[in-house]
Amino acid sequence: MTSFSQHENARVVCSPAEKTDAVFSAVITAAGSSSRMRRSPEPFPRPSAESGDSAKSGDSDVDAGSATDAELEALKKEYRILPPSLGGRKDGSGKPLTVLGAAAAAFTSDARITSIVITVPAGPENGEYAARKALPQDTGGGGPRIFFVPGGRTRRESVHLALSLLAAPGRAASGGAASAGTSRPPGYVLIHDGSRPWISASLVRAVMDAALLYGAVIPALPLTETPKELEPSGESCGEGFGNGGCRHPPAAGFIRRHLRRSSVLTAQTPQCFPFPKILAAHEKAAEKERGGFEYTDDAEIWGEFCGPVAVIAGDPVNRKITFPEDLETRALTR
Repeated sequence: MTSFSQHENARVVCSPAEKTDAVFSAVITAAGSSSRMRRSPEPFPRPSAESGDSAKSGDSDVDAGSATDAELEALKKEYRILPPSLGGRKDGSGKPLTVLGAAAAAFTSDARITSIVITVPAGPENGEYAARKALPQDTGGGGPRIFFVPGGRTRRESVHLALSLLAAPGRAASGGAASAGTSRPPGYVLIHDGSRPWISASLVRAVMDAALLYGAVIPALPLTETPKELEPSGESCGEGFGNGGCRHPPAAGFIRRHLRRSSVLTAQTPQCFPFPKILAAHEKAAEKERGGFEYTDDAEIWGEFCGPVAVIAGDPVNRKITFPEDLETRALTR
């Protein structure tokens, strides 16, 4: 990742007309096993139930401390309603916004965004029908057209499928005439995690504006803690610490490198790229993934196959929901 000041040669020269006429699309990811609620990784044992350390997750009746893995896995986080205590609001019809609905709403206010592709699980239970129900009822009309595409085995593969849909002339999205395609691919594409419901329209606009100047751009935040690169220890406690297993807590790992906080950032989404080039980069990344490699985000793919990625200031509120406890409280509010 490269800051603006470090890479002036990454500047993309756009004429005023090109900036005015630039067409954007958005890809919102909501497919794959990573979109299910999972327990957070715990290098040390969970406190016993007697300690009272169990927590409710959001507006669900499932207790995150006592739920089975199957129950947590079944919770589709993007389709959950955001309660008012977590910044939840209502759409124009008075319907409470879901996580996915709040994420999508941030992309509907800028006229430069003409279409949104949402990746969904392939199965009927959490597929297109469920995703449609999770969207605000006022996303139609004069706003961007909404498309749905079944996701792949990995996040990268799901994004690739969405990009391929955008590349198809007159793309016939699933869902009938209301989702009919447009006549030409976009010039730029924003790629966003559907599990980031607190994304603001102002950050979306800032990323789009920066993309016209620099080409590839992501929002990111500086670290407040000192990062360490970990080498897993491989230790196991068998039946668990204090339950006939280890007599001491197992180490989560050992430090391999002490990283400099000033040179490490935490990446956010949406990440924006010139559309034809990021599609071509994903095609190359697909070939590499067949050998077992896995990409963590689209900026990594662009950096490997296309060039530098500019960075703008992210938003601390633009958090990603990963674990049940992420829906308990929101540490930062606007």
